[in-house]
Amino acid sequence: MITVEELDALCAVYIEKQAYQDKAEKRMKEIKEVTKLAELAVLDALESLDKSENEGAFGKVKLTQREYYKMSDKEEVFDWLRGRGEFEALATVNAATFSSHVKKMVHDKRDEGDFVWLPPGVVDSTSDYKKVKIIKN
Repeated sequence: MITVEELDALCAVYIEKQAYQDKAEKRMKEIKEVTKLAELAVLDALESLDKSENEGAFGKVKLTQREYYKMSDKEEVFDWLRGRGEFEALATVNAATFSSHVKKMVHDKRDEGDFVWLPPGVVDSTSDYKKVKIIKN
């Protein structure tokens, strides 16, 4: 059986570990913010030089752009999904799954020669998703 003193000792260890974790998470948040600013600086520099990649002693960085579609009008999208019989399957999926589904349909339409089609209530947010990919030497 555990004593109150032993419980106190366990609580003290837990509180110490939690404080350490909180401090580490705060520091990681700061690091991520600084890293994001550095990435944005590289993105801006690549774009201003009209380059999509850069290679040096550091390795190689490359501009990538993820094709991404999101809802601009939820009710319009839901009405469209109901009309297609897909509402139950897609109404509760996360945004990335929805975007992947729309991406497939957009590509199918492009294969048919329609390069401007988008589902009702959906916008192409591809340009919002630029990233720098690091390719190590």
